[in-house]
Order: sequence, then structure tokens, then C-alpha cells
Amino acid sequence: MRRKDILKGLSFCITGKTFEKTQAEMAEVIKLYGGRVTNTVSSNTDYLIWGIQIAKNIKGKRSRNEELALMYEVPVMKFEELLEEIKDNKGKRLREAAKMRRNSKI
Repeated sequence: MRRKDILKGLSFCITGKTFEKTQAEMAEVIKLYGGRVTNTVSSNTDYLIWGIQIAKNIKGKRSRNEELALMYEVPVMKFEELLEEIKDNKGKRLREAAKMRRNSKI
């Protein structure tokens, strides 16, 4: 598998931002590796990428996408965890987990 296809076939939604990257920058990285980025979590979303949300923590409320991720049982991971998966496992575990999740919905 070519490096740019690591996330091919996977759909991501991003909420929040990190100290280093905005949502747009995180989306660009995902697209660079072949992933698809959506604005809203749906039953077709494979992963919700979670950034640091200081305001959310202060208010104690979840974002709309976090609520949808719970409803659709979409796995949530930090952007840094996604980068580690890309680096260490070439996205293999991400694809396998997404495939198992899709098959369980049938």
C-alpha cells in the first residue's frame, strides 16, 4: 500500500482543535493520506477526531458531533493518536476496526 493511501476508504469527522493545528490543518493531513473528512458525524463515519476543547470542558457540554458519535457508536480518538497509527501501523488497525464495525451493523 502506498503511503498516501493509508487512510483510503475511511471517513473522519473533526471536532475541536489542538494547540498546534486547526480543524482545517487536521483535515488536510487526513486527506493527504487518502481519508475523507465530513462536517457531521453520521452512521457512515468511521472515526471522530477529537481536539482539545477548553470551552466545552468549562461548560461541561458535549459538542453536537460528540453526541452523534455516541448515538452512532463512532469511535473517538485524539488527533495525536491518529498520527501515531499512521506512523506505526500504516493505518492497518484503523481499517480493520472500521471494517468490523461496518460488518456488525449489517
